[in-house]
Amino acid sequence: MLMDFVVWSSTRASQEAEVLRVPLSRDLSPVRGTLEPYAEEMKTKIQQRSSSNRSCRARWGPEELKQRVDQRLQEFQDTVVPMADQVQVEMAQRALMVRQAVAPYAEDLKGKLDPYAQDLQAQLTSLYQSFVNVNNSFINRHWECITNIRVQVIF
Repeated sequence: MLMDFVVWSSTRASQEAEVLRVPLSRDLSPVRGTLEPYAEEMKTKIQQRSSSNRSCRARWGPEELKQRVDQRLQEFQDTVVPMADQVQVEMAQRALMVRQAVAPYAEDLKGKLDPYAQDLQAQLTSLYQSFVNVNNSFINRHWECITNIRVQVIF
């Protein structure tokens, strides 16, 4: 019965996760759509600049090249960091929404599993106590034999 409940609970949690995945994917799709053009643009610019840098290396000295690379890196950071911050904030908000949506199910599951856990604990306690009682009974009944064996081994 406990195993059936665990399987049912696991199936239920999987179904709920799937239900939550769809709106989360839908909500993150605009973010992805917003970032993809920037990523493609950056990729294109990097490829263009890479080929441009090859030809420029021959014309420019190392110091000038370093300055241009530093300038481009700063431009890249100025563009990407705000977007990354926005994505981080949105992801944190979505994670909070998922956590809030799942919390009632987790509490419900805990409430349903607690009686089984308590019953299992009672069964284990009873089993342990039975073991101790049987062991003590065995020792009490056979104490004289055990003592004699010990005495014979010593001498």
